[in-house]
Amino acid sequence: MLQTTLAHPEEDEAFSRLFDFTPLCTAKSRETVESVGLERLPKRSVDWGIFGALITATAVTTQNLLAERLAAISHPFSQTTDDVSEGNWVLVRSELPDVIGDMRPWTPTPIEPVMSSPAEAALAAVSDIQDWLAIGQDQVAALAGYSSRSVKNWREGMDPYPATVRRLFDLHALLGSLDRAMGTERVRLWLADTGPGGISRRERLADDAGLRSVVAEANTILFEEPTVALLHALDFEEEGQRVVAHSPDVFSSPVRRVRSRS
Repeated sequence: MLQTTLAHPEEDEAFSRLFDFTPLCTAKSRETVESVGLERLPKRSVDWGIFGALITATAVTTQNLLAERLAAISHPFSQTTDDVSEGNWVLVRSELPDVIGDMRPWTPTPIEPVMSSPAEAALAAVSDIQDWLAIGQDQVAALAGYSSRSVKNWREGMDPYPATVRRLFDLHALLGSLDRAMGTERVRLWLADTGPGGISRRERLADDAGLRSVVAEANTILFEEPTVALLHALDFEEEGQRVVAHSPDVFSSPVRRVRSRS
């Protein structure tokens, strides 16, 4: 990097920023440089005496003299490439920096969520129910009340009818909530329990009435009632408030009527 000592650093600081003094040099062969897409330009003679004078500039260098020397150096290089006597290529960037582009605020591009199709959502629900209950696709179809051939149509891109997959999504929502609350193994044991009629909860999932009854039983697990009464749950911030709240009324004694003298 070329460094010069200016007579007035504070005054010339803004002027010196307009130039990029950093040459990008390489010792590669001419063929290597040409392979990266640089266009060969006509050679021009370079006044290396001026170049050396700039390097040896002293503290008395003025702003006008520095501008003249920089203009004399940047013009022969034609802003891209040129040959030197040793046969190597020197890459010089003499254009002004892109100040506006460097200071432009960067705004991230919003990422739009990828919405799954109804067929993909149905296939995902079938896969989850298989994992939660450890059953096959035909058993899931029997519980959800749709044809086992529907899975093949969904895989081919055909969207299902909403009425066909209504109970499938209801079943998926129930089992997913139970799995998050109890865990997979406990959900399987809970569904295997039999009710008063000798039918397990898992078997009752196959029809709408049975599904509603299982949902009603699951409400006690998913939505626990508070064990503390509302009045006992009140917390007084200060002990004085508790004493005042339970103190008897000031006017609890009977009021005496004053007789007036005639």
